Amino acid sequence: MTKRAQILNKFMKDQAKFKAFAYTMTLDWSIAEDATQETAVYICDHWEKFKLGTNFNAWARTLIKNRCRELLRKEYMEQKKIHKIAEVIEDTVWDQVENIDGEKINALHSCVEKLPAKTKKVFMMFYQEKIKCQIISDFLKITEEATYKILSRTRRSLKTCITNQMKEL
Repeated sequence: MTKRAQILNKFMKDQAKFKAFAYTMTLDWSIAEDATQETAVYICDHWEKFKLGTNFNAWARTLIKNRCRELLRKEYMEQKKIHKIAEVIEDTVWDQVENIDGEKINALHSCVEKLPAKTKKVFMMFYQEKIKCQIISDFLKITEEATYKILSRTRRSLKTCITNQMKEL
């Protein structure tokens, strides 16, 4: 077994524990899942940075901790911007927007429809059908790392797409 395969196997074996660790830092399962998946992608891309024989769990937890901090910092900054904008907007403007959540849902559906077929399939299997990544990767005959990368990139792509569509409204 190659060094890369050994490292990936270690991470995948304890993935639920790493996700739980991320949750203890964020208290948000969505952010914890993002941090765990993005850490898996990082490990796939930077596996050579780990030295065999050292404490893998400590290295992985450090990566997750740093990613959680980054995601929380980004979320905090976005919330701060939202609050500043909300202070400036008059109440009458809010009265004009009847169903902003409905508009976001419509934007999401529109953006999902624009996804490439394979990406859409992975996205729907994971989020709609609640199928685990390992099963998705086996079904689609792709690696588990590729499945995580697809999901991570899809989330970013959908967020951008939805944001752009909401700006147009």
